[in-house]
Amino acid sequence: LASSTLPSLLRALRERGMRTILVEAGPSTASVLYEDEPVVDELLLSVYEEPGLDPALARAAFASPSRLDALFPRRSRPVRVVERSGAWTFQRLRRSAAGG
Repeated sequence: LASSTLPSLLRALRERGMRTILVEAGPSTASVLYEDEPVVDELLLSVYEEPGLDPALARAAFASPSRLDALFPRRSRPVRVVERSGAWTFQRLRRSAAGG
């Protein structure tokens, strides 16, 4: 599995009986989880809401809003938090009802 991709590793874990797997990653790493055939059931989305992010730190979005809507039709109410670093919005997106 040394040269495996993240999606293939998640599939291998599921084949071995793992049902709950947490992956914490930024958009560059996580984007492969939401491509052709998604391999995740949930997304815990955090969005930095402040303007003026240094362009050197910004990357392309890992999925368009319409793609996220199609993949994850069930959503929690967004929660906005203002911290010293700035404002963030947090939301739980799910592909199906809990347990199904």
